[in-house]
Amino acid sequence: MVGTMWTGFLRYKDMKFVWVELVNFFPTHMEALLTERKNDQFREGDVVYIARGTRRDTCPVALCEALISRARLSGLVNLFQGWDGRAARFRPLEAQLNGRHMEYPQCRREVHKFLQRTTGMSEAEVQKKWGTQSLRSGGATVAARKVSFRLFQQHGAWHTASSAHRYILDPTETRLSVTRALGY
Repeated sequence: MVGTMWTGFLRYKDMKFVWVELVNFFPTHMEALLTERKNDQFREGDVVYIARGTRRDTCPVALCEALISRARLSGLVNLFQGWDGRAARFRPLEAQLNGRHMEYPQCRREVHKFLQRTTGMSEAEVQKKWGTQSLRSGGATVAARKVSFRLFQQHGAWHTASSAHRYILDPTETRLSVTRALGY
């Protein structure tokens, strides 16, 4: 879930509308048709393209394929479903997906758990610093430096350049290059 949200620039509200039946896998990528998106003015939906990575253990496409296969998901059901967290904690083999989209508090908890494991930060630090929107912003910041702005804006489903720019964080060195260019 975390990798898909990061690489697809997905908001939590976008993630709710990723249906198994509308996800297609190809040798080089996956395509997910989002039936609804926050800024979909014409209610046409939007296709999100996510390329396959080189490492199966971190590739969002391979992880989505594994989730669908292991959970035996098919049809018009949410790809990212909620589950009984208590059962998963104390009886992980008995935990089952509930068939509904993952609720925001559970999604946020899972994102925080993932970030705690990967950063080594405390729960309080992670909660203070990151939320689900951070995945969209983080993925956008990395991609903005490597692809054309038009493709970047289309992938994130931003209608205006100014809204897309809000998700790009420039590193300090890049920000300092402006005043260095003045040559004083």
